[in-house]
Amino acid sequence: ADRNICASQCTSHECYFGTTKREGCPFGQITSTIRSNLECKLCGVCIKNCPHGAINLNIRIPGEELWKMRRANLGTAFLIVGMVGGLLSEMVGHTGVYEIIGIPSHWPEITRFTIVFLSVVVGLNGLLSIASLLSSSILSDSFEENYALYGVALLPLVLMTFLAFHVYYLINLGVQIPTLASRMFDLAIFQQLIITISPEVTQTIQHFLIWLGLGWSLFVMYRIMKSRDSEHIFAAGVLPHFAFAMGLTFVLIRAMDGHFAAF
Repeated sequence: ADRNICASQCTSHECYFGTTKREGCPFGQITSTIRSNLECKLCGVCIKNCPHGAINLNIRIPGEELWKMRRANLGTAFLIVGMVGGLLSEMVGHTGVYEIIGIPSHWPEITRFTIVFLSVVVGLNGLLSIASLLSSSILSDSFEENYALYGVALLPLVLMTFLAFHVYYLINLGVQIPTLASRMFDLAIFQQLIITISPEVTQTIQHFLIWLGLGWSLFVMYRIMKSRDSEHIFAAGVLPHFAFAMGLTFVLIRAMDGHFAAF
């Protein structure tokens, strides 16, 4: 929003209250105060309601909002770590980890998974906290601020890891669509359309997506540092988070390979 127009010309706040034709923002946001698109679903209601034309929808570089955040939320960073912790727990559950760490096989599956999940989430947050302590001691920010900012910077890696996990099912189930179509609609042309994709190709795509997520997260971390501190302390200040992200990437790749190899 053009905050100058909002402050000098707007008194009715249609973006929030709505008009006679439309309701206001479904998330209850006053557009002029928004600093993040975290609670925006791009419905465009505020743009349609604004009588002054003060609101615009702008395309940005993916991840730009992350490094332009003035203050990140600790809860959001913890949620991101918890998300990847949940996926990692799901993957290692099929690799014999329960037996390795000594969880009895006669315990309910939900109990065994919960123990692994809590252990993974606590472990990841512990490692991220260590990285934040080291980083905040070099950079000019507090531990809480450092943890929140660089924890949120892991979002691209987490996103691409989830995509890599589900691309397995997309590939292996998607190739069956022609066969299903031939059976449901009696289309002979599809009966001859047989697609086979080797496990090696699927694995390569998964690895590419995860490495792409790592590069994306590292770039976001670099931009966060660059926007807040001078470049001459870049290497020392952000290196702990680089190391954590890279270590997490190797673990995720190994866990994903082991998970799908078990099928």
